[in-house]
Amino acid sequence: MPKFCGFCGMQMEDNANVCGNCGTPLQQMSQPAAPAQQPVAPAQPVASVQPDTPAAPAQPAGYQDFYQQPQAPAQSFDGFDFYAQNNDNTEDTAEDKENNIDVSAIVSDITSKALRYAVRNKIYDVPDARKVHTGNVPRLGGLAFLPAIFLALLLIFSTHIPYVAKALSDTDFPLRDFLCVGLGGLIVFVTGIFDDFRNVRYRHKFLAQIMAAVMLCVGGIWINDLHGFFGIHQIPAWAGMPLTILVVVLIINSINLIDGIDGLASGICILGIGVYTLNFAEIGYNRYALLGIATLGCLIPFYIFNVFGKPEKRTKVFMGDTGSLVIGYLMAFFAIRVSTLDGPAKEMPLYFVSSYSILLVPVFDVVRVFCKRMQKGNNPFLPDKSHIHHKFLALGFNMRQARWLIFIVCITCYVMNMMLVKRGVNVTFIVLIDLILWCVFQSWLTSMIVKKK
Repeated sequence: MPKFCGFCGMQMEDNANVCGNCGTPLQQMSQPAAPAQQPVAPAQPVASVQPDTPAAPAQPAGYQDFYQQPQAPAQSFDGFDFYAQNNDNTEDTAEDKENNIDVSAIVSDITSKALRYAVRNKIYDVPDARKVHTGNVPRLGGLAFLPAIFLALLLIFSTHIPYVAKALSDTDFPLRDFLCVGLGGLIVFVTGIFDDFRNVRYRHKFLAQIMAAVMLCVGGIWINDLHGFFGIHQIPAWAGMPLTILVVVLIINSINLIDGIDGLASGICILGIGVYTLNFAEIGYNRYALLGIATLGCLIPFYIFNVFGKPEKRTKVFMGDTGSLVIGYLMAFFAIRVSTLDGPAKEMPLYFVSSYSILLVPVFDVVRVFCKRMQKGNNPFLPDKSHIHHKFLALGFNMRQARWLIFIVCITCYVMNMMLVKRGVNVTFIVLIDLILWCVFQSWLTSMIVKKK
């Protein structure tokens, strides 16, 4: 009976005491095993081997014990499943990107349909002595805003169904906030639609804005701390809620009235919501950050239609009162929510200053215009050509230059205020500095216009 080496598996001579292949003494070998009845073919045959090549001899048990690598454990497939589960983030990210693309496409599609409907029914913003655009431009672009934002949130949440179910059962999930904001947005949305189709009196628009602001207070979103402004910190609900309503109405009208040249109102809102989204993400309020991202995904396509569209090609559209009221309302919500963020005490004044700094230009401008109209004995709600963009146009700048100059002023105010608050300057002094610089800036613009004339 032939003998085989217990280590390398090669056949040995009958009278040999040492394996001629690996040199292992016979005393150290395990009991030689009989060869297999059928030769085992190589695991991976080489392509050059001919069919008549003899099969390798069967390997004895000792060969597998000492030389063969251990096989993967049976639970390795479970480990693969665990790896796949832990890498779901990659797939979710890809889905999120696809959903973002879908939302942008839907926003563009809604805007295009609104544009065609306005052209077909001749719902135009017609040029006049006060307006600076040329040609009849459809004014129904704002119809896409609120539906697109809701749709964006729905698509984002639909890819995280287990997360949403867990969040809804969590007491910390701001469900009431979102519901109240949605109802308030619906109020101003419907009001804007009526105003775009049939002019609504400003008293009725004010009433709708107040109702929308009340919805924020019902949702528990109201200004409860002034962070040292004139020495005031915590304020009670009976003072904070009326102040919140006043601030919401002021911001809505400031965005509505600054919408005088292409891309100005939407551009300022893009800057503001971008800042607020970063504030939310920085402190961990990711659900509000998602709302900010959804709003940006709605505004950016509109900005492209509004700025780069051509009236003669029917690709230009205005947001109308529907869009300005909805975006102004969301800007007010974001600003108040950022000012009331819960975080380290030393960082709270920073967020409070951040909440209003990006809105300084439209808010200060609408207050100045209202005061000037009342000083002249005019109705403060009747339009004129005294806004900041009208002043830049009077100096000889075109719309694109005026728009970017106002963007630079907004960014400069924000950066300056952030530098001041980080150096420990009191909130009261920051607001006073802003007010003084604004008055000086407006006086300088007025004097330049007088000299030019």
